Amino acid sequence: MLVSESFEGSRAPFEGDRLLMLHSLPEGAQVTSATVTLKPVAPPGGVLFEERITFIGDQGDWGARKLETNLLSEVDFHARRTLSSVTGNGLLNSTLQVDIGGLYVRINSLGTMVIPDDPNPDYTIPVSTGGPLPSLATQKFKLTLPATGNPRIDQVGIRSVPSNLTLRLGS
Repeated sequence: MLVSESFEGSRAPFEGDRLLMLHSLPEGAQVTSATVTLKPVAPPGGVLFEERITFIGDQGDWGARKLETNLLSEVDFHARRTLSSVTGNGLLNSTLQVDIGGLYVRINSLGTMVIPDDPNPDYTIPVSTGGPLPSLATQKFKLTLPATGNPRIDQVGIRSVPSNLTLRLGS
């Protein structure tokens, strides 16, 4: 007997276990061999291997949290994530700092750490509604405004390439 099942998971996060039920197997059937074909698919309107963490209040998807004051917006992912983009309001000209392990460092326009007498200006968000971020892996980041302005982050894009995929058949 040949059974074919499919799971279109473009809206499912790449993290964690995914339980897929084979509904077309008759009761008592035994699987003696299986072939799985994985094909990456971008989410609707999204980019391949990019996920979005959406915030409602200070709580975001997958346990992410944010803190906002009239000078800064800080996001704590509680896990290492690779930055991709940020959207929100009041972010124009805010500068980017990333946590490198208990210490925030400023990031310059080349996506590297700012050094004394750096000829490259700080990385700044180009528009009020957000924009792309350098691909930096970090647990936390913050956007700081040069003056008060109540920055608000609504969504953060992260790059997330699936790895360590395993497949198990059975209950």
